[in-house]
Amino acid sequence: MRRTNTFRLVPTKEQKQRLHNLADNCSRLYNEINHKRRQSFFSGKFDWNTDEQYHKYKKLVGSATAQQITQKNNEAWKSYWALLKKWKTGKVEKKPKPPRYWKDRETGKRPLRILVRCDSYHLEDRVLKLPFGLKTKWRGRNKWKGSKQGRLEITYDELSGKWYAYMPVEIKLPLHQQPTGEKKEAYVDLGVKVPIMANIDGGVFGYRANPMLSDWWYWTHKMANYQSTIIEHKQPVNL
Repeated sequence: MRRTNTFRLVPTKEQKQRLHNLADNCSRLYNEINHKRRQSFFSGKFDWNTDEQYHKYKKLVGSATAQQITQKNNEAWKSYWALLKKWKTGKVEKKPKPPRYWKDRETGKRPLRILVRCDSYHLEDRVLKLPFGLKTKWRGRNKWKGSKQGRLEITYDELSGKWYAYMPVEIKLPLHQQPTGEKKEAYVDLGVKVPIMANIDGGVFGYRANPMLSDWWYWTHKMANYQSTIIEHKQPVNL
């Protein structure tokens, strides 16, 4: 059974800059791989080869991380193919879209994201050790401890201005808590009106979020009105 530990990183000013540079190059690599594959897909001859992108970025992000970025994009395309097959056979109503870029459509900014292979990082006491001699302190609780750690994902939250790390761990549950039956596969397509459309072992499940989307628009407009008031009066407004 897989569980995930979540940590908040507490880097120094220098470490923040190094994390930023590494994460930006990871996003660039992902987008270049995805761009090549999207172009080949639309031309009718899909090309899995990523040797050019790998050799271009391996010195910037490390060979292991470059491999993980490629694998992440592989997973996105495999999920897309599985959902597309279901759509063609009528098992999925909404036609899935090819994997998107790591890029905000409104701002044009790339999300800062780092993928670290399971054997390329170490969690010791309150210090997370990463490739290139990069290390940083962390806060949180190392709740799940198992026999095998998975791929570490590090992301930067624009709203809070903080870095977070997500560490999956394989744990062994007591016998009465272990799942029964055969191992199942799951493929997921992410969207806006339907945030999650999943194909789990032949069954298709969708989660609609109209109320959540409505709340988002409501509070977005509300904040915009308050910001306009602040600018107009040039003084703090009690919210």
